[in-house]
Amino acid sequence: MEESRKQQLLDILNGPYFRIEKTTEEALALYDTALTHSSLANEMKQQGMECEDYERLEFFGNYFLDFVIAEHLYSSTSHPVGEMKRRLEVTENYNLAHIVMEYDLGLDDAVLLSKGTILKDSIIADTFEAFIGAIYINLGLEKAREVIIRIFPTEIEKVSGDKNAKGLLQEYCLSHKMSRPEYSYVKSGQDHAPTWTASVMIGKTKCGEGSGTKKQKAAIDAAREALRKLNAE
Repeated sequence: MEESRKQQLLDILNGPYFRIEKTTEEALALYDTALTHSSLANEMKQQGMECEDYERLEFFGNYFLDFVIAEHLYSSTSHPVGEMKRRLEVTENYNLAHIVMEYDLGLDDAVLLSKGTILKDSIIADTFEAFIGAIYINLGLEKAREVIIRIFPTEIEKVSGDKNAKGLLQEYCLSHKMSRPEYSYVKSGQDHAPTWTASVMIGKTKCGEGSGTKKQKAAIDAAREALRKLNAE
C-alpha cells in the first residue's frame, strides 16, 4: 500500500468519530478493503492481481449496524414498535450517505473505484457499513458499538423531525410509490478546491442537478430542483 493511501486511512481513523489512534498494517489492509468497490476489484483481477472488495464486510456491517441501533432504541427509549421501526430507517442507504458527508467522516473521498465508475450514495452507504464491519473485526464489538452510538442518536431523532430537501424528496417519492432517489457525484476542478456536481435519478429519469464545493451541498441543490420539477415544494 502506498504511503499516501496509508496516511489517508490513518487520517480517517484518527477522526473525531472513529477515534482509532493505533493500528497495524494488517488492520490498514482491512480498512482499505472496506473502501474498495467491486468495479476496481474486478478490474484488478482481470489484470492478474488479487484484490478483495468490500461486499462481504458490507454484508456483515449492515446487519450489525441494524442490531446496534435496534438495541439502542429498545434500551434507551420507550417508543412502541411502530415508532422504533420508523427510527430504524436511519440505517437506510440515503441516510447513511448523508451521515458520511454531513459528519465529514472522509469515507466518501477514500472510496476506490474503477475508472469510469461514478460515485453514488448507495456506494457511500455500502462503504460506511463495510467500515463499521471492519472496525468490529479489528477491534471488537464494544469499539464498533461505541463508534455507532457516538454518531447515531442525534440522527435517530432527525428521522421524524425536520428534513432538508433530500429528505423531503425521499418522502415524496415514497408517498407517491416512486423509485427512491439515487444521487451520483462527479468531481471537477483542482483537488484543493474541487467543484462537485450531483445528479438525482428517480427510476431512469434524471430529475435534478446541483453543484457546490461539497457533495452534500450539491445533492441538496439537486433535490431542490427535483422537488420544483415535481411541484412538491
